Amino acid sequence: MAALAYNLGKREINHYFSVRSAKVLALVAVLLLAACHLASRRYRA
Repeated sequence: MAALAYNLGKREINHYFSVRSAKVLALVAVLLLAACHLASRRYRA
């Protein structure tokens, strides 16, 4: 039953996201986190 739910969920995610869009989202997240980290180090009170 769990395997069936996993396969259905996997198909559902693949319907909305491609590998390319997932890579782009991951890159944007990393860049945003790096910018926040640098800003917090630069403007430390």
